[in-house]
Amino acid sequence: MTPNVLFIMTDNQGAWTLGCHGNEDIRTPHIDRLAAEGMVFDGAHHMGSFSGAVCTPSRHMVMCGRTVWHIPDKPGRTVNPNVTNAKLVPPDLAKNTMAAVFNRAGYDTMRTCKRGNSYEAANKLFTVRRDATKRGGTDQSGSAWHAEQVLEYLREREARKDTDP
Repeated sequence: MTPNVLFIMTDNQGAWTLGCHGNEDIRTPHIDRLAAEGMVFDGAHHMGSFSGAVCTPSRHMVMCGRTVWHIPDKPGRTVNPNVTNAKLVPPDLAKNTMAAVFNRAGYDTMRTCKRGNSYEAANKLFTVRRDATKRGGTDQSGSAWHAEQVLEYLREREARKDTDP
């Protein structure tokens, strides 16, 4: 049986803020249950950034598994000094990003994210994409909106009796 994969990436959150990692003050029951029933990778390390905005390079690195000096810039911007070196930053890199690899393996892929600070060429490869500029702490402006997009996607799959991973 092919396993399902749920990848959650949050901004400005340390692993110590989750109950599954021992925090007793902040309640994270759903994440704790997912961690208990699945597998947790907690040894990720971030290399930093070639710009003041760390979110864009970090999302690029996660999507393609490459270091900060081997990832593309946002279109129209050249901040990474290696971005024009095709040996270090291959022009077809998007073909080997998370969505592309999972798609080739037969997975349905879905993502939701804030617009504008991620790897657009890789984002286009997700089967389902629900992005918006949602920054804030309300149900309509922040994390709850993104969570609802994922839950709606899963409900739709269940209703279709979709058995692909």
